[in-house]
Amino acid sequence: MATETPAGKQPGLAILERFVSAENAHDIDALAALMADDCRFHGNGTLVAPTWAAYRPIMAATLAAFPDSHREVHLRLAQGDLVAFRWTVTATHQATWNGIPASGRAVTFTGTSWIRVSDDRIAEAWFDMDIAGPIRQMTN
Repeated sequence: MATETPAGKQPGLAILERFVSAENAHDIDALAALMADDCRFHGNGTLVAPTWAAYRPIMAATLAAFPDSHREVHLRLAQGDLVAFRWTVTATHQATWNGIPASGRAVTFTGTSWIRVSDDRIAEAWFDMDIAGPIRQMTN
């Protein structure tokens, strides 16, 4: 991961590293340990889930649909309690996701995310991602 702000001076960067590591290992329990119970998840301009309990099944279904998914972080910046990062996820579509039956095709998701950290946990998360591109990759 490229670092523009030293992790030692920004604890949110260490949380981001643990998040990406847990996600790449598909370790939902490790992800849960990083989330505040009332963590809110926003995606592409809308509230996706008001709590980790509501978001956990979404994350689990995504990891199940893309069992070889891997997130690479290209850029990360931290200021105060906020961390912004630019990323790419590569994966193979192996199970139904978002109503789309498994295609067996390789897909690439790109996006930008922000997390707000409080008490060494992710308290809020926002993601903006290209959703049309991966859907085309799965269905064409």
